[in-house]
Amino acid sequence: DELRKGADHIKVMACGGVGSPSDPLETIQFTREEIAAAVQEARRHGKYVCAHTYTSEAVRHSVEAGVRTVEHANFIDHDTASLVASLDAFVVPTLVCYEVTAEHGVKLGLSPVVMDKLAMVNEAGIAMLDICAGAGTRMGFGTDLMGEMEYAQSYEFTIRSRAQKPADILRSATTVNAEILQQSGRLGVIRPGALADMIVCEGNPLKDVTLLSKPDQNLR
Repeated sequence: DELRKGADHIKVMACGGVGSPSDPLETIQFTREEIAAAVQEARRHGKYVCAHTYTSEAVRHSVEAGVRTVEHANFIDHDTASLVASLDAFVVPTLVCYEVTAEHGVKLGLSPVVMDKLAMVNEAGIAMLDICAGAGTRMGFGTDLMGEMEYAQSYEFTIRSRAQKPADILRSATTVNAEILQQSGRLGVIRPGALADMIVCEGNPLKDVTLLSKPDQNLR
């Protein structure tokens, strides 16, 4: 149904979420057969499936069923990250979502259960970057921010810089993301015929990628 309506990809919930108070993060949701069916239908249309995951079990559950990208994946371990790499899949970290949501959690009226979940995923996030880099897992660039907190999406560059080199972060946000979206050669590159939004940065983001976290100051 979603593909008939024009979806570019299908996202499934492979485990519990942070914002939902009644399903623990480690809870596996869709069955392997259900995920495989989604993957099969998406591939028939030249599309792909991504999965909301946190734990290594949820990541394995997803990629072994053919999922192309796993979102979040904060609690992934080295063996599972290596499996993702071996299956030509991707991890898409979304660290800014948890940090900014936790910062505004009380004002937003989030429950203690949700705040506890935010603390857990925040603590694991930076370690996940090191684990995936060490396993050779390709990482995209995401935020998962919603509503009034979308103002902070560029702060993901600063958070990622705590564990990654600027060039690797920029590749995640450009060429890797283009590959994930099945748009290599059209997005994430500067060449004739590409769909390119070009920006001028005050300073060199290859030396200080946090410049991109302040677009009002540094981007023209």
